Amino acid sequence: MTSDPLDRLRASNPAPHGSTAPPFGRVLERVREETSRGPGRRRGAAWGGALVPALGIAAAIAVAVVAVVALHHRAPARTSAPTSPTAPVAPHISVPVLPRGGARGTVLLDDMAFSSPARGTISMEWCLPCQLGPGHATWMASTNDGGVTWRVARASWNPQQQEITFSGADGWGEGIRANGSGGGILRFLVTHDGGRIWAVAPSSAAAAGYGGVTIAGGEVWSLGSSCGPSGCPDTVLHAPVSGSRFTATAAQLPLAGDTNVDVVAVAPGTAYVASSDRPLIFATHDNGASWQRLTPPCPRRDFGRLAAGGPSSLWAMCEPRHGATLISRSTDGGHHWRRLPVPFDPVFGVQPAAPLIAWALTTHGQVVRTVDGGESWATVWSRPRSEPAGQSPSISPILATQSATAAELVVEVAHRRLTNLIVYRTSDGGATWRGSVVSLPPR
Repeated sequence: MTSDPLDRLRASNPAPHGSTAPPFGRVLERVREETSRGPGRRRGAAWGGALVPALGIAAAIAVAVVAVVALHHRAPARTSAPTSPTAPVAPHISVPVLPRGGARGTVLLDDMAFSSPARGTISMEWCLPCQLGPGHATWMASTNDGGVTWRVARASWNPQQQEITFSGADGWGEGIRANGSGGGILRFLVTHDGGRIWAVAPSSAAAAGYGGVTIAGGEVWSLGSSCGPSGCPDTVLHAPVSGSRFTATAAQLPLAGDTNVDVVAVAPGTAYVASSDRPLIFATHDNGASWQRLTPPCPRRDFGRLAAGGPSSLWAMCEPRHGATLISRSTDGGHHWRRLPVPFDPVFGVQPAAPLIAWALTTHGQVVRTVDGGESWATVWSRPRSEPAGQSPSISPILATQSATAAELVVEVAHRRLTNLIVYRTSDGGATWRGSVVSLPPR
C-alpha cells in the first residue's frame, strides 16, 4: 500500500518539542490565505512572530516533498554541450551611424593594439589605386578615451601586420619608414607616448619580420636575425618594456634561420620560443640565461602558432597539411599537451586571455570564445545586418583581446564609396558590443 508523501510528513510531526508554532494545518491554511491576497495587500503583524518558525517548518517540508517526488520522477541525463561555435542567445550589437564623409580609395588595415580599456591604436595604409605601387600613405588612428573620440593623422612609420604590442603608454613593434613607396629596411620600433611618436629601437640583431613582439611582466621579447659568413642564425632578443634597446639573451637557441617561430612572454623572466619548422619548443625562466627543451605542441610537419593564457597555460594552433585544424593546450608549462578539434577556420590562431578562456576570429568574420579550455566554442560576434556592407568581402576584421571579458574588433565599412572604420567593444564576454566610428579623412 502506498501513501501520500505529505501525509507521511504530517505524521512525523517535524516541529521540535516546545515549539510555539501553530499546528501544521493552520500554517498551510494561512500560507494559502496570504498567497491568495496577491502582491500589494498586507496584513497586520499579529501572525508575524508565529509564522517565522512555522514558515521555516513549511519550507523544510516542501524541500522534503520535492526530494521524495524526485525519487519517483528522475530527470533525463543532460547531454554534453555542442562543440560548434554557436551562441544560444544572440549578442546585442549597437551599430553607430556612419558619417557622410570618409576615405577615398583603398584602405588596408595593418594592425591594432589596445593597451588599456581607454587607449588604443590602429595602423592603416591608403593607396589610390593600389595596383600602381607608389602613392601609399600610412596613417595612424589613436584614442585615449575608450573610443569616444579618435585622432587620425599621417604616420612616419608603417608597422607590420600583427606586430604592435602595448603595455600602458609603452609600445613596441616592427615597421618600415613610410616613404610612400612601400619599401625600406625593417626596424624595431618603440614608443613611450601611446604611439604618437615612434623611434628606432637599436638591437643586437636586425629585425627579422617574424617571431613577433610580445610583452608580459614588464618585459618585451622578440626575434632578430644576424647574418654572417656562416648564415643567418636567429637571435632571441629581450628588453625592459620602458627601455629603448633590444639585447641578445645570454644563451641562444639552435634556430638556424627558422622562419615559422613564435616568441611568447608570459611572466617576469619567463618566455617561450617555438619553431614549427622542425618542430621545437623551449622555455626560459631566468631572462634567457638558460633554456629548457619541451615537448612540441604539434605533430611533425604541422604548422603551429603559440600563445599563452598564463604562466603555465599554453595554447598552440596546429594546422596540418591534411585534415582538420587542432588546438593543443598545455596546463603545465608545455611539458604535456592535449589536442582538441577546432570547429571553425581560425585567422591568426587563438588569443588566450586566461587559463581556460580564449577568443578567436574565424575566416567568416565571426568572433568565437571558449570558457572551458577549448572543449566548446560560442559565437559572440557576427557582422550585424544593419551594418553597411564592406567594400570587399575578403577583408577580415581585426580582433584584439584585452582580458577574459574585454575585447575589441575593428571592421572596415564602405558607405557611398567612402570608407570608415567601426570599432566594436565588449566588456562582458561578448554578450553586448558597443560600436564607435573612426571617421577617416578623405586624404
